[in-house]
Amino acid sequence: MAKLTNNYNDVDQVPQKLTNTGVNSDIRLKKLVSSWNEKSFKFALTGSLDNEFCFKKLKPNHIKEFHKFIDEILSKRLTISQVDKLFLRTKGKVIEKEQIFGKERDILHYGKNNSSFRIHGYLNDDGYFVICKIDPNHKVHKC
Repeated sequence: MAKLTNNYNDVDQVPQKLTNTGVNSDIRLKKLVSSWNEKSFKFALTGSLDNEFCFKKLKPNHIKEFHKFIDEILSKRLTISQVDKLFLRTKGKVIEKEQIFGKERDILHYGKNNSSFRIHGYLNDDGYFVICKIDPNHKVHKC
């Protein structure tokens, strides 16, 4: 019969932990993901936007597009899941890793239909979509 447990006598023989993700953060993430169907989509600005994709680069028609985008989400009180279904990028990489404020983030790209207007950001631990880039002409990752 095969032995199902290992007895490690030497510290060097103990398998190394492969990630630094603890049980508490796993539980918190599962709760956050499971609540996306109920949790309202909210925007946040927590720092400077990318210099090439910030408010000072927007023209009046871009500001109107940005307002229309925000108004459509907030006036309908859409949940995170609903926003993903309606606006999340479907071509190419849906999520990509990027260093934002010294931390690796999963960057999402939102836009609607054939409009060139895009918003780039990530969902923080509180469930807010933190905007990193406002891309009115779809210059980033155009498929």
